Amino acid sequence: MKFIFGFIFIFLPLMSHAFPEMVRAGYAKCISCHVSPTAGGVLKDHALNKIAEIVHDIDLKDEKYGHEETVGFDQLVKGIVSRIDSDEERLQKASDMLDNFYEIFKNKK
Repeated sequence: MKFIFGFIFIFLPLMSHAFPEMVRAGYAKCISCHVSPTAGGVLKDHALNKIAEIVHDIDLKDEKYGHEETVGFDQLVKGIVSRIDSDEERLQKASDMLDNFYEIFKNKK
């Protein structure tokens, strides 16, 4: 299972970028609103951020973000790990699962 979480933590950061000069003032957290200084729009993907928060809670067992989907997400990953021996197949199944979660979360804010 740590392999899947490691994979997620390696590739999630590659998909989003945040720099101090891109943060609008007045928000409690940087992730609230990363905006391009060249008026290019929002840089932070909220669906991807929610998945990262869920993975954080599972991996660190600290319930920092407390999303209701965390328990189900964790159970799905454990099911993939217990059912499939091949790392390549595990990655494919986990990737499909993440794509499905992404589709759900991209329509919610």
